[in-house]
Amino acid sequence: SLAHVRTRLDEIYREADLTDVLVSGSHALVIVELCFREPTGVPGHHFTRALRLVQVTEAIRAVYSGGQTVGRLGLDRAVAVVPRTVDLGTSVALLREFLADLDLGEADVRVWIEGLPRSADSATRLLDDLAR
Repeated sequence: SLAHVRTRLDEIYREADLTDVLVSGSHALVIVELCFREPTGVPGHHFTRALRLVQVTEAIRAVYSGGQTVGRLGLDRAVAVVPRTVDLGTSVALLREFLADLDLGEADVRVWIEGLPRSADSATRLLDDLAR
């Protein structure tokens, strides 16, 4: 859930305060957004959207299986809080491949890396914006 992601980010920012390591350099968000082309008035549409987002989060968990925090940002977005490593681009490319293999119906998929700001308050505002 969004609350779970917030809690984990708060922990990361508190740890950063103790170590003087900037979160913007140590962690990032990997965002996956489903852009549905099917009409919203179709019966069962919300259920179908929820199931597709579950498929997306399972793909995220398959790529980021090392204890990274995975959560939902609204109805059409999922997020992973990941360490910023030299392999981040490679793992995002792998995630894109996994997502391409899924049957997501009439949904286009966007995947991107979102940098984290310097402060926990700014990170909270960023999550709020991404959840809209």
